[in-house]
Amino acid sequence: MNAPLVSVIIPTFNRSHLLDKAVQSVLRQTYKNYEILVIDDHSPDETRAVVGRMNSEKIIYIRLPHNRGLSAARNTGFKAARGEFMALLDDDDEWLETKLEKQMEAFLSAPPLVGVVYTGAWKISNNSRCPVPGSGAIPQEKNIYQDMLQGKYFVLPSASMIRRECLQRVGLYDEHIRSLEDWDFWIRISKYYFFKYVDENLVLYHSTEGSLSRARLLRFRMARYIMKKHFRDIKKNPRALLNFCGSMSRLWVGHVLFKAGLLE
Repeated sequence: MNAPLVSVIIPTFNRSHLLDKAVQSVLRQTYKNYEILVIDDHSPDETRAVVGRMNSEKIIYIRLPHNRGLSAARNTGFKAARGEFMALLDDDDEWLETKLEKQMEAFLSAPPLVGVVYTGAWKISNNSRCPVPGSGAIPQEKNIYQDMLQGKYFVLPSASMIRRECLQRVGLYDEHIRSLEDWDFWIRISKYYFFKYVDENLVLYHSTEGSLSRARLLRFRMARYIMKKHFRDIKKNPRALLNFCGSMSRLWVGHVLFKAGLLE
């Protein structure tokens, strides 16, 4: 049996100084049947030159004609990909060498209803590291749609592998969403497919989160958009509705406190 092709999609913008580490971590994988699609979201830096120096036939470089955002860059990769499976990798993250191999083993031993296999990760921040997702992990295949509506589970994009069939059924990233885009994406997939967790930390996730007021306000607006989008199902579960409203309230309060100078 031939090993299925995995399409590794790396969206990037203005991070040429970090991109090489991400790509090299893919080139070191023990699982060898993959292609790498580097989607350059019209970076003004040396991204094109950096990719050119990598000199690997596995790399496909696509530069967008103008800056369109993360969701559009990932969607461009999905559309160009040839693989039966898709693996996302952010340009500032890295994989350990057996990441793709362990995920493919999980997929090949799982029923077709499993649409996403994801692993644990090490969150790197301020010279320290902690495990992600920690206690929120899902150690077996199960229907997590109601839990995902409530935001109970965190699936790191760089730790995920997705069956192509999922995209054909639920669609790609919603390009109207400029923050929390992964949450909406996983909600839609979890409605029809199970998620399977590989209980190993196989990703180095470099946290670069900011606390800008604009980012806080954007997250509130996007949470409201996602709530409206999925409200038909959210309202069927009072607990999901309560938790969703609570999350939106915390986002808004955080924005207000930051604007008042009471929160960093």
